[in-house]
Amino acid sequence: MLKVLIVDDDKLVRKGLIYTMPWDDYEMQVIGEANNGKKALEFLEQYEIDILVTDLAMPVMDGIELMRTVRRLYPHIWIVVLTFHQEFDVIQQALRIGAIDYIAKVQLEKEQMEVVLGRIADRIRDEMNQTARHKSISSSTAAKTKADEFLVFVNLYGRSNFEALQSLPFVHTRSLISIGFGMWLLESFDTKGWENKSDTLSQYGLEQDWAIILVTGTYANTNHEWYANLRAYKEHSFYYDFEKGRSLYNLSGDMLVEQRLQILSESDMIELQESWTSLFWVMDDTIFNNLILETGRLQPPVSQLESIFFSAVTEWRRFVPDLSITPFDTIHPFPNWSNRVEWLQTVRCNLRRKLSNTYSEEVVQSIVKAVSFIRHHFNQEMRLAEVAKVANMSRSYFSQCFKDIVGQSFNNYIRSIRIAYAKELLQQTANPIYWVAEKCGYFNEKYFSRVFFDQVGVLPSEFRQLPK
Repeated sequence: MLKVLIVDDDKLVRKGLIYTMPWDDYEMQVIGEANNGKKALEFLEQYEIDILVTDLAMPVMDGIELMRTVRRLYPHIWIVVLTFHQEFDVIQQALRIGAIDYIAKVQLEKEQMEVVLGRIADRIRDEMNQTARHKSISSSTAAKTKADEFLVFVNLYGRSNFEALQSLPFVHTRSLISIGFGMWLLESFDTKGWENKSDTLSQYGLEQDWAIILVTGTYANTNHEWYANLRAYKEHSFYYDFEKGRSLYNLSGDMLVEQRLQILSESDMIELQESWTSLFWVMDDTIFNNLILETGRLQPPVSQLESIFFSAVTEWRRFVPDLSITPFDTIHPFPNWSNRVEWLQTVRCNLRRKLSNTYSEEVVQSIVKAVSFIRHHFNQEMRLAEVAKVANMSRSYFSQCFKDIVGQSFNNYIRSIRIAYAKELLQQTANPIYWVAEKCGYFNEKYFSRVFFDQVGVLPSEFRQLPK
């Protein structure tokens, strides 16, 4: 049995994890819980565990500091982070520190617990098998070294059965080293002439699940740092470099060492999020193609990219409530940017078809423009006649078109946006209710509380006390 420690400052979350997840089915057992990082370290001084499941935002000692300490003091412990969808930038940091996976708390409400535990168990099993079969990577981290040119095999879709690589004749008699989830390095191999061997995987039927990175001119201080650079490349740059139908990628050691994970600035992040949320790209080919190119140029970390599209999908569903947007509801649904582009093209066709069912493209564009105006000014006093003017339509015709295309009346749509924003502010800040009301466009606190109660079923002050 793998022994598990749960760390979260929310008692209800801890109890929910302990008593509702099918730990026994995956040979795991929760042997302890703690409400912050300091308490977790005190527990580890007395008990041995195999898996640490930790929240990131906690008092006294947060999850990031806890992870760093555990990696230093207890390097054998596997770490899984527990978080909300919106915390993707912090999740990326946690994965760089050494977390093997993360659990989004919303998954616990979607009855995906078996999927989550199964994925975590598979990753642990892979690492345990690799440790048993191959020499320990850590034994080579002490000395300065020049890394030879080598091949790195990358599993594309998480089906990390490295034994499939044994069908390659040049692999069969050599040692494969696991350097990260879904990554294997081939030792003692002459890479001369490999720049043009792009069809190697297809010859053996492995091109659907695997890619090869040919690394040349490589220097590193330690193997540990070198492997960390390769993992960072796979998690970020390779996400954008990957091309469907291409199996071989060339990478210089200098590029690998000099790579930097560029977190998007707040302004770029907001601009990109607004662009994908706006829906202008649905009706205009040029806007869509330029937005694809701009996103690819900026190359936001996958964590930020998922945060952008999580917010965008929320708005798309508000605009078209019955829109099916799978597989976005799964963790890491797109292993590379080209897959996400294909998904965007499919979503665009679905949105375009739904939006254009009744009205001309010109009318839909006008309503999209009005929705964008509302989203930017919902915290101000807003009248239907004013927004109809923005859409360059008569008041009555705009009202009818808006309801038909958006699926809600003008007033109901504004109210839904304001209440959704109010929920975020109530959960994420401790500011007084009147401040939340004003930020959402309500300048009378009592009226805001009444509207909130009608829509949510509890008062704002009561909502704030609900478990997150």
